[in-house]
Amino acid sequence: MKRHRKNSAKESVTHYKPVDFTIHSEDSLGNLSRFPREIRNMIYSAIVPSIMAHSFESTNIDHRVVRELINAPIMATSKQLCVEFLEIFIREIHMEASNEHYRKCHPEPGDEYDSVGSCLQEPADGRGEACPDCLEKFLAFVKGRIEYDFLSNRRRLGLQINTFYFQMDKHTQECREGNLEELPQRLQRLWDIHEDFRVPSDHIYLNMDYGQPGDYIHWRLPDNLPFNSLPHHFWSPDFEFVSTNIELSDEEASTRLFHDMRRKLKAEITAYKALKLREFLESSPNEEEYACMKKQLNHVCYTFYRGGIQPMLEFHIDMAKTALEFWKAKEEQYNVWHLFDLAESWLAEK
Repeated sequence: MKRHRKNSAKESVTHYKPVDFTIHSEDSLGNLSRFPREIRNMIYSAIVPSIMAHSFESTNIDHRVVRELINAPIMATSKQLCVEFLEIFIREIHMEASNEHYRKCHPEPGDEYDSVGSCLQEPADGRGEACPDCLEKFLAFVKGRIEYDFLSNRRRLGLQINTFYFQMDKHTQECREGNLEELPQRLQRLWDIHEDFRVPSDHIYLNMDYGQPGDYIHWRLPDNLPFNSLPHHFWSPDFEFVSTNIELSDEEASTRLFHDMRRKLKAEITAYKALKLREFLESSPNEEEYACMKKQLNHVCYTFYRGGIQPMLEFHIDMAKTALEFWKAKEEQYNVWHLFDLAESWLAEK
């Protein structure tokens, strides 16, 4: 695979020379050698949840998962056990890291944060040096032990951006601008991973997590709603969490995913309105009150879409545009550098 010209100003990532695992000995498996590979894989698979349980978000890779993996007892056994377990571990986990804005509210001793509260680094080591970012450290650890090809294994890698958009009482313009301002830094991190670990561009994505949209309605319900006999939670919808990907090397796919997210939100709003009307009709068959409820639900849904959904969609468009333009510029820059590399090689041969 072609290599990109490196940026000398970029902080280097520690690489490990892969261990030669070409010769395996069944004796190195100990008692596990009595079982066929299929049974051993089941045993390895049972160990994976105990490591991922330390993740803050249970499915993402963070510095605690990396620490638990490195210190896992199975990693201190034979080379063959190590490589067999890592193959299963990589196959079963969600290879995605999170910016973890929420960690700022619930920090752990030693956690370090960037300007928007993202826990990006391991605590400093005893010499006061910052450790690599968790995803990079995980990939470097794996690369030092097995030869792993993202392309042939069809695995994808991503960074989740938790905006908690609908959880914020007032998602201000300042908050949106802060996310847009930090985006290039996160994209550069993914580009460096793309270069350092040979992850194909079409295997890399950004996951935009906007949270639970029902919270927006719950927080903005007026106190003087009609039908005082109804409990306040009657109006709260149970929507699915809103999340979609930005495919960094595929604008068409990113656009399609955006429209899918918008259609799903509109469908959920329609279903919410129909459900509440049906519930109200069961408790109050009065036609006049039913018409009043229908009018009130129309107002709630309209306010929700115009005040919550529409600004969120506009924000997503801005984030996607910035991400796609950044990635396209990087790839075009690489293509120019590659032409120069070819020319230099041709002149050297002459």
